[in-house]
Amino acid sequence: MVFMLAVLGFYGFSNTGKTTVIQYLIEELTNRGFKVATVKVTDKPVSIDTEGKDTWRFAQKGAKIIAMSTPV
Repeated sequence: MVFMLAVLGFYGFSNTGKTTVIQYLIEELTNRGFKVATVKVTDKPVSIDTEGKDTWRFAQKGAKIIAMSTPV
């Protein structure tokens, strides 16, 4: 059995397209048979399961694990 692990990080200002790129990658990788997990890091008070928010959108594209890290 072969295991492959890759970790990608996306950083940038708000409203620059990071979530759109990540959604595309999640969908493409899951369509190719990869299992995808995401971790959202933010310094803002947010809910992890709010419809339309990043973590919700990642789940809709096929991410199997979604986590969030915030000091707030």
